[in-house]
Amino acid sequence: ISEGNQKGDFINNAILDKNLDIFYYDQSDSNIFKITAAHNIKNGEENVSQFELTHPQFNKAPSALNISPFFKTASQLYLGLTNGKLFRIDNASSTLPEWTEITGENFLGSISDIEFGISQNELFVTMHNYGVDNIWYSNDAGQSWRSIEGDLPDIPVRCILQNPLNPKDLIIGTAIGLWQTLDFTNSSPQWKQLDQGINTVSVVDLDLRKSDNIVLATTHGRGFFTAQFLNSDERTLDYGQPNDIINV
Repeated sequence: ISEGNQKGDFINNAILDKNLDIFYYDQSDSNIFKITAAHNIKNGEENVSQFELTHPQFNKAPSALNISPFFKTASQLYLGLTNGKLFRIDNASSTLPEWTEITGENFLGSISDIEFGISQNELFVTMHNYGVDNIWYSNDAGQSWRSIEGDLPDIPVRCILQNPLNPKDLIIGTAIGLWQTLDFTNSSPQWKQLDQGINTVSVVDLDLRKSDNIVLATTHGRGFFTAQFLNSDERTLDYGQPNDIINV
């Protein structure tokens, strides 16, 4: 889509609004920070229209992007920065986007993931840092935040995923593999490491295929693993070999 000397990261932050066929991607350089929105990407490059999203407070590199699944007629874009700032951009697909900062008071570090719960008010945010709380939850659309770090060791967190069949269950990808809590609503959630098969390799992304609740875990150095969320009382996670389908 881009030409010339336009910039971005080596592994570029990007997200697709599947409802509106708009692709948002980082096009920042060392001095100018911006997200570009490309419309109608499925119809061929000659029909693509682009515009830039920027704001005076958008003054550090983007580190996480996501689109709310609860808005169908206009994009609600969430933008996390390397300095811990978090923004919600309403009407991001229009020429008059509305920027709202929803940064938590105690956010420290680079925002690594932004995920949504079972309603538009539920948000999960992870940080990639040491010596701070790296997992945060909001039930009021970002007006307030609660740490759900619990007894997790001091490790950076790269990604988070909620079990759609048992919403109190969360799995996270960290610098030393996968961890799980069976009840994040607890005042101090208890986390356990899921070390079968996948071991302590860095897990950089978690994705869910909603049609059958298949989970894809992307690692740094060991390829991909898959699993499946099941509505089970045991709710155990046992990753076998890369690309094996197992039960969560």
